[in-house]
Amino acid sequence: MIRVTPFFYAMLTPVFLMVVALFLSSSAQAGGGSGSVLEKSQSIDLYGISPGDNMALKMQGFSVQGEGGDDLRESLSDGRWKEIKQHDDLLEAPRQHSTLWLKGRFYNSGDDYLQRWVEFSPWRLNDVKAWLVDPQSLEVIKRMQTGLNTPLSDREVDTNRAVLPVSLYPGESVMMVVRIYADSRPFLSVNAWDPVDFSVEEVSDRQLHSVLLASILTLCVVLFLKLDVRYALLGIWLLVTFVFESEKEGYISQIILPFLFDYSANLRFTTWILTEALFLTASVYLLGLRQRRWWRGVPPAALSITALFGTLSFVLDGAAIRNLGSVIDLSFSLIWLLMLPAALRIDRQWQYALLGVLSLWWLAANFVLIGYITNLHYTASFASVKIVAEIGVILGLLLIYSRQKRCHEQGLEQQLRASERGQRAELERLVEKRTHELNMALDSARRANEEKTLFLGRISHDLKSPLTSISGYSQLLGAEGGKAGEYARIIYSSATHMNRLIGRLIGYARGALSKGESTTDVHVEAFFSTVRQEAEVLVEKNGNRFFMSVVVEAFPVVRCDETSLRQVVGNLIDNAAKYTRAGVVTLEVGCFPLSESSDKADLVMTLRDSGSGISEKLQERLFEPFSRESKSSEGSGLGLAIVKDLVAAMGGELSLRSEEGVGTEVSVSIPVERGDEAGLIEGATCAPDYLLPRYQADGLCAWVVEDSPPILELLRSDLGAMGFDVQGFQSGREVVDLLCREGGLPDLVVTDYRLKDASGDEVLMAVRQQREHIPVLLLSATWSVLRDRRDRDDLGYSAFLAKPVDLVEFRREVARVCDLPAVVHSYGGASTMTVVAPDIQRLSEMLELGAVSDILDWCDAFSAAEPGRSRLADEIRTNAERGDLAAIAASIQALL
Repeated sequence: MIRVTPFFYAMLTPVFLMVVALFLSSSAQAGGGSGSVLEKSQSIDLYGISPGDNMALKMQGFSVQGEGGDDLRESLSDGRWKEIKQHDDLLEAPRQHSTLWLKGRFYNSGDDYLQRWVEFSPWRLNDVKAWLVDPQSLEVIKRMQTGLNTPLSDREVDTNRAVLPVSLYPGESVMMVVRIYADSRPFLSVNAWDPVDFSVEEVSDRQLHSVLLASILTLCVVLFLKLDVRYALLGIWLLVTFVFESEKEGYISQIILPFLFDYSANLRFTTWILTEALFLTASVYLLGLRQRRWWRGVPPAALSITALFGTLSFVLDGAAIRNLGSVIDLSFSLIWLLMLPAALRIDRQWQYALLGVLSLWWLAANFVLIGYITNLHYTASFASVKIVAEIGVILGLLLIYSRQKRCHEQGLEQQLRASERGQRAELERLVEKRTHELNMALDSARRANEEKTLFLGRISHDLKSPLTSISGYSQLLGAEGGKAGEYARIIYSSATHMNRLIGRLIGYARGALSKGESTTDVHVEAFFSTVRQEAEVLVEKNGNRFFMSVVVEAFPVVRCDETSLRQVVGNLIDNAAKYTRAGVVTLEVGCFPLSESSDKADLVMTLRDSGSGISEKLQERLFEPFSRESKSSEGSGLGLAIVKDLVAAMGGELSLRSEEGVGTEVSVSIPVERGDEAGLIEGATCAPDYLLPRYQADGLCAWVVEDSPPILELLRSDLGAMGFDVQGFQSGREVVDLLCREGGLPDLVVTDYRLKDASGDEVLMAVRQQREHIPVLLLSATWSVLRDRRDRDDLGYSAFLAKPVDLVEFRREVARVCDLPAVVHSYGGASTMTVVAPDIQRLSEMLELGAVSDILDWCDAFSAAEPGRSRLADEIRTNAERGDLAAIAASIQALL
């Protein structure tokens, strides 16, 4: 018999020493001081950083237990931000639910446009949300999301890894704020990749996985063909270990078997314990313990526990299942240790060699396990070394694996020492930096005013430039008919509103905005028609229905702050839509004069919803900034506070009634004055003049009856441009009397409904008495009048148009009722057409819209009309093809 006791203790001694050393190392790291809280993290140059640099160490952050909130502004105002470099323990939260917030400022020091993919490792983070924020205004530029909870189709970058794109122009900077939630975060690394390098590295990793998989499958086939249980067990053990290791990077569930994407965690947990169960089973068979009564039941017991553990992975959360798996893994390791005395008693050739190889595997596996439990030296990435080591176990390459293990330990020790030196140097650098920052504080204060001016310039350029394109192209589309033109006008209206908000923001910052400058003439029914179109989109998101009624017959046009009014209505509807599910949102609008002869009135808006209602406790502070029902509620809690301030600024009143479970009613009353229809001429069309539809009237006679001189002049001018011989009247009675006398009759009559001395109906009847088929087009600022006249068969108007007049629609209606042919405008055309020099003003308009193709057509027409100046046209054409709009602007000045 073999004396096992001394050998047994000799085997256990290094094991226990290794465990004690690891725990002492863990305690030493956990006992370090937290350091002082630094003021600001350093900026990160994405142009010069390499993928191997962990940018998290150059960022600020704080961690909270559990899932926590995801409100950006609340997190930015949190006082727990710390420098990660001095508190890198924040990056570690193994086997626990935690949320980590990070923020850092990225900039591009290069001369070219820069795109980087920011990767967050490990890839198994449950939820990664990121906001790109303007460093000066803290306005959110872009919101992105990735992680296990985000399907691949919804990610910014089509990869199974947690990657988010960041693009910067030369000299541009942006602050990234990241919220990371995970049920286990043993470490965190943030790396910046060039997209091409990332793709190459990802393809290289997948090629490595594929080569290993092909090699292992080939080896498994060879082992299965041996028709021996022990060889088959080794093959299965090797394959399961590969699945477990490769699934750390999602290779199986996302590349090989994508239908297992939703079960990636379950596959990883199950193969983890199955690997250890198969190790026990293979040890029993290889060491000849299957013939021993006590050890015969180990394989089925281990496999049964694995099956139960796999089932529990669908029930327990990630942290609990990891802790349970650690207990099971440690139990299996203890069972293997208890197996040694029995194995040593078996006197077989190569028994000690088998024990040595299996012991090496056991030591390596437990080293990884203890590192996982204590979060020391744990990478959570694909360990190709472990796969190679298992192949070495199967092939008996003990010497190669032991050398790899020794080199790995030396590398870890060198990394630890290098990290200590780097931390010491970083501390010294930060102390020096802080001293320098204190000395520079005075200079920074003197530069504050210059930075404010620069900020205003960036606001004007960065925000207004894209709005100019949106407005320009919506103008182009607005000239089209049908739904496309209608939608384009909605876009144009929204872009105009946003442009006013930006202008007001700049005005506030400069202190150059006054209340008198912000009031304009507003057509109430047209205004709320636009509101209806936008509101229907908002409320439909939660399955709601929207109804609106507008009664403003006495005051069709009012004078008020249109921008603030739109903000008030928009915020109220948005708030109602967010807290109502499958319900009804109703808006009632009325304009009530203070007296019969008064030019002042109250514009009253009542918004009702059938949503969740508001508790009485919250109603007391509802209009305070950042007030919400709970932290998980939608929105930032600023909408109603803004509404209150705007209503107060307009001199209005605001009231609210709400009942939980029933709904909410908000009433707003704003004082307004009677407006002038002439003030609406500016919005007669959203299309430039040269895009208006053209028709040829060939001298037909048109009468325009309108008591407002500016509108009369607008209609006369537009009909004249269509080729009509136009006669205008401000008196309806004059037209009726003229029709009653014998004389020339018009071919078209355009009349307002409300005239000073007669109505549009009287003008219509006078026309019909003279000739039945003369087209009569009715205009009215009161939409209810148009609805009533359209429903009456005894009147017989030819067409109906609402004020403010849309010249695109006006021309089309006139052409329809008069049966006018359309005219296709062309600069050049056939040789029989007269070549007319194109308008330089139109070139300026095309330059403002960025219409490069139209500019090229203009150049052709200019060359044909003025051959002597064709060189200048060629110069403009060359600059247009290059996209050099500044050079074109200089050429326009030369033309002028």
